[in-house]
Amino acid sequence: SNGLLVRLVEDHEVPLVWLRLEFGAGAWADPPGQEGLAAVTMDMLDRRTQTLDERTLSKKKRRLACTLSTYAHRNGSTLSASSLSSNLDETLDLVTEVLRQPTFHAGDLRGDLKGRTLGLEKESLQPSSLCRRALLRVLYGDVYRGRTPSEESYSRIPASDLRAWANRHLHPGDAILMVGGDTSMEQIVPMLEERLGDWEAGAKTIPPRITPTQPVPMA
Repeated sequence: SNGLLVRLVEDHEVPLVWLRLEFGAGAWADPPGQEGLAAVTMDMLDRRTQTLDERTLSKKKRRLACTLSTYAHRNGSTLSASSLSSNLDETLDLVTEVLRQPTFHAGDLRGDLKGRTLGLEKESLQPSSLCRRALLRVLYGDVYRGRTPSEESYSRIPASDLRAWANRHLHPGDAILMVGGDTSMEQIVPMLEERLGDWEAGAKTIPPRITPTQPVPMA
């Protein structure tokens, strides 16, 4: 009822259900000077919720034998999950809590950013990584793939901005839910309506127009 687009492919051969919720905003929507914000936000989204800490959340996933992960890529952001069809109800409860009640804990953020900064230091010692960054900068300039995270951009990401990015971009007006496996529209739509029907749709994120430059031929 809130406009979330749902697409289903039924397959009742095995008692499993897969869900993939795709949002339009990804790394391309990072604000200038905060490159990496989308990736950090999505990485932190399933770290802990208002009622579940990281350890309890992990134990609950193991008990349900379900998977749940969140991540951002260049062109969008993804929440994916899989579940035994007999545990679909409880898995959807967990998905809903992660999606709608994340806690962007400052301590978790410090640890995440420290790991990412160490990763950048390792990349700086690899010629292939340096060449890739230079090539993307030449091709795209200061837009799209030409903008890459740095230690400085990570230092400009407070926990409050993670929540602001999530509130702005993670909503049903800019999403599609793809479902596959041992379920049907008659079964899953009422389950989704119960959990997500009051999830307010925001404005669709409009990507920028990107025109890559042509590399100058070498003599």
